[in-house]
Order: sequence, then structure tokens, then C-alpha cells
Amino acid sequence: MAVVLGLAVACPAAAIADDQGRAPVRRVAQPGRPGSFEISIGGDLLAPQALGSSTATLTSNNQSGSAFNYFTVDGTRAAAPAFRGRIGYNITRMFTVEGGIVAGRGNVHGAVSGDKENAAGLTVAERMTQYFVDVSLLMHLPGGSFAKGSAVPFLEGGAGYLRQMHEGNTAWNTGQIYHFGGGITYMFSRRPGRLTGLGLRADARVYFPRKGYSLNDSQHPFAGVGAALLLAF
Repeated sequence: MAVVLGLAVACPAAAIADDQGRAPVRRVAQPGRPGSFEISIGGDLLAPQALGSSTATLTSNNQSGSAFNYFTVDGTRAAAPAFRGRIGYNITRMFTVEGGIVAGRGNVHGAVSGDKENAAGLTVAERMTQYFVDVSLLMHLPGGSFAKGSAVPFLEGGAGYLRQMHEGNTAWNTGQIYHFGGGITYMFSRRPGRLTGLGLRADARVYFPRKGYSLNDSQHPFAGVGAALLLAF
């Protein structure tokens, strides 16, 4: 009877050890695995954007009937910080689809020149709030990884909805915005549990607005760079 009881106690202990007497290693779910999610929260710096130019004209009394150019305004949106939040779904190890929002507020400048009454040039400014909600496709490049595989470069492209509101909500613009770019994700922590990893993400984009704010209906691209905290689930 003592032998039987001894075997009963020993068997469970043997079951949790491998053939060399070591406890089995618990397998940790890896960030970026197919079917997993990622959230990134951070900020962007939107580079200055040209907004075209417009000429104020008056009806002239000359014989040809040509317009009289009174003065010209050249528009520029100054560099501005922006908040960015994104949530992504890993389709495969290589491809991720994600949606997000970029929201920022900055100054729009109008430089007045060429006044026919020889008035000194001046610059007027107003605040403009803009945000865009977009969907992107990321292609990770594991072949270019470094730092023992923790840092992985990626390419991205997407499109979204653009909304711009002028100071005091006196006017607004609605359009579309497209972007292309790339960056790097660096996963500095992997852990068991629902939160499988913590990391950083840095990227750069080129934006192509359509029907955004402009002085002459021309649309000019602009760049953006950003960094964010990355949470993998």
C-alpha cells in the first residue's frame, strides 16, 4: 500500500517535468501573430503646406475690358502638432489593416503683396482645426529586421475622410486625403497575458489632400512624421 501511495504522489510531479527533469516552458503569444490586434497612441508633426494664391480683381474701365489686379494673397498652413490614434488587425505576419484618426490645430497665413495703392505688405492669420479618419494597409518587411528581430520596418498606404474647420467655425471644408509612407516598429517587451507586447512606432508619411482648403482650388501635398506607443494584444 505504501508503494502505491508513493507512486500516486510521484506521477503528477513527473507529468509536469520533461524527460530531463526540467519544467516545460510556457509558450508566450507573440505580438504580430495572425488574428491579433495592435493599438498605437502618439503624436505627429504636420509639415507646412502651400495653399496656393489668389488675386483680388476689380472691373477696369479700359478698352480691352481686362480685370484690374488689386492685390495678391499667398496662403500657407504653418507646421502644426497633431494627435494620432490607430487600431490595427494583423491579417498575416506581413500584412496589417488599420484605421485611425489624426487631429490637429494650427495657423493659416495669408501674405498680401502687390497692392496697387502701394500699401506695405502684410500677413494675416487664423486658426484652423483639421482631422482625418483613414484606413491603411501596412506591409511589414521582416527581411529588413534588426535588433534581434525586435525592430521591423514597414510600408503603408491608405485613404480617408478630411474635415477642416476655420476659426470660429465660420467656414469648413470636406474632402478626401490619401497617404503613402513607411516606418519602423520596435517591440521592447514581450509578456504573457492579454497584453502580449509593448513597443514604439515611428513613421513618416506624405499626404495628398483632395477638396481641402486652398485659395485657388489647387491641392498641394504635405509631409508628416510621428511617434507612438504601441500595444499588442
